[in-house]
Amino acid sequence: MISNNKIVLDCDPGEDDALAILLALAKDIDVAALVCGFGNTAASKTHKNGAGLLTLAGRTDVPLLKGAEKPYKPHPFEHVIVSAGDFVGENGLCGVELPTPPNFLSAGMDNPEEKRIQTISDLVRQAGALTYIVTGPCTTLAHVLDRLGSEAHAFIRHVIIMGGALDAAGNTGPINPETGKSYAEFNFYCDPHGVQRVFDSGLPITLVPWDLTEQIVLTY
Repeated sequence: MISNNKIVLDCDPGEDDALAILLALAKDIDVAALVCGFGNTAASKTHKNGAGLLTLAGRTDVPLLKGAEKPYKPHPFEHVIVSAGDFVGENGLCGVELPTPPNFLSAGMDNPEEKRIQTISDLVRQAGALTYIVTGPCTTLAHVLDRLGSEAHAFIRHVIIMGGALDAAGNTGPINPETGKSYAEFNFYCDPHGVQRVFDSGLPITLVPWDLTEQIVLTY
């Protein structure tokens, strides 16, 4: 699925994405950057969680970049997507606070969003052909594609997205009165316009929808 071993991991940790980060770092994968944006909780908190996870894994060599703080375009139900706090706690890690070197956490965090997106876009250009993996909202990637324009195909070989619900019931959003279950999947519901921008890019995309991920059972 990953045509070479260089990736950007764009996520919103979240205890679920925390596991994804640690798994990626444990494999023979070149993580060119870890991008942490809004989703499970605010971008400031997911960025802090990302810093803590890289520190825990002994991988502070991996560039950590703060992603988007809000949807690509205004969301009609913005009050619904503030966070997934009911499931992952106020800080996204069920209240667990990971130690982080202050200088590592603060690097670039307070830059304006436009400047941070440009930094991510420049990194993608410099990294060469890579796989861009999104396990949170697609917002940051949508903005990066705007910056890269027609050059995107030269730098992003493949996009892998965890999101959407095809035939399965969703896990957030409006309730289907006939089934009593949600219509939407959380990542896509956070930013449907960002999703549309990514799918309109023409890049090769592998979608891993809620239909599949809800079947995965992990034992500890």
